[in-house]
Amino acid sequence: MKRLGVVILCVLGACGSKKGSRTEAYPVGISVGAGAVIVGASSCTYEAPASVAKLGASHTSAELVGEGEITETCGETRRTLDVLKPTGVRIDGPEKGKVGAKDLRFVATLVAGARTLTGVTSSNARAMWTQGNDCKDTAAFGPVLGAQNAGGSDIARELVAMKPGTCTIYVELLGQRTRRTVTIE
Repeated sequence: MKRLGVVILCVLGACGSKKGSRTEAYPVGISVGAGAVIVGASSCTYEAPASVAKLGASHTSAELVGEGEITETCGETRRTLDVLKPTGVRIDGPEKGKVGAKDLRFVATLVAGARTLTGVTSSNARAMWTQGNDCKDTAAFGPVLGAQNAGGSDIARELVAMKPGTCTIYVELLGQRTRRTVTIE
């Protein structure tokens, strides 16, 4: 019976967790909270040491400046997230596309080691997308998907496939840069 009680306590979270074992983490270099004029103000508040975040006056926003933990409270829900320095960026999307496709969608995703970082949007980070010389006449970026108010530097872009070949796309996000080659058939 004693063993069963320990197991139940661990399942309920009383055994604690190791630092870095959380599933979600924000990257250093973004701001969170406060909402936007279009969607309205956020009901969330944030708590973190000054070495991790510069908190807004009412704690409804936070500029993430260093590694550590930040606690986010939204109504009755309270969660603690890791804040990590990005170590890389990956481009998520298809490896191949067919000529004529206008919706080959690619998304820039920050990582810290093996962990995917969340909370990155076109309003709090600037992604710079470019194409390699191999893209000429093969594929081109379609219209910006959003973020016109951020200079068109959207976290996601679509590629329009024009003729068979390859197209190498590049992205830079919060100082991290990568490339991906797409085959057009």
